Amino acid sequence: QLAFDGLTIGLVYVILAAGLVLILSVTEIFFVAYGQFYMWGAYVTWYVVDRFHLNYFAGLVLAIIASLFFGLICYVFVFRRA
Repeated sequence: QLAFDGLTIGLVYVILAAGLVLILSVTEIFFVAYGQFYMWGAYVTWYVVDRFHLNYFAGLVLAIIASLFFGLICYVFVFRRA
């Protein structure tokens, strides 16, 4: 169990680091709010699963879609103007 938990949290760190490197290399902007976007997606997943009693994976898909639209709105109104 301990090895599985360590592997799981390690994979989360890898996904976060890969996303940060990808954003930095493509946009050339050091995006310091990346962690907040990640937590927003986790909160949306928790809220959908808890409030609407959906499956975890359905909540995860809805959180990905919601995060995509939230990121698109931030890009259009914040980053494109910079």
